[in-house]
Amino acid sequence: MTPSFAAKGQPRVVQFRAYLDTLSPDERHAVVNLLTLGCGRMALAARRALRDEPCHLVLTALGGVGGPLREALRRIGAAAGSPDGQTSGVLDGRHEPRWGAYLASLGPAAEAAIAAELIRVVQQTRALGDAVQADGEVDGIRRDLADVVAAVDSLYQRVLTGG
Repeated sequence: MTPSFAAKGQPRVVQFRAYLDTLSPDERHAVVNLLTLGCGRMALAARRALRDEPCHLVLTALGGVGGPLREALRRIGAAAGSPDGQTSGVLDGRHEPRWGAYLASLGPAAEAAIAAELIRVVQQTRALGDAVQADGEVDGIRRDLADVVAAVDSLYQRVLTGG
């Protein structure tokens, strides 16, 4: 997409809804649905962690966040990371304990770091959703979306590996 320029050579700011209006109805709905699905799965992961559900259920929810958000990012014109669009890894017996017990088993430093990272990723995802709902600038939403995808991937791998 070629950027348009306003007076005096300044790039024209394009709001998200105006950008969506340039897409076909099917593509517009797909982007909105992918953003909703990814953000909803992040909320599910956070709720599972807060309810102290088994770690593998938190990881399953986290693993489902990246694919839809990565695809939304691809569809709005930005590179979207790994080609398969999936966050994956091998879940094993050590992921069976409840979330709190699993984190505690990693030691105080890792437990605190993962808990803080989860909070940060949830806040980033919420800010992304707020920007979309507030009809923020599409370039800012792209950047925020790319940051959320990277943060979710990092958190997932950190929880999966225990580090």
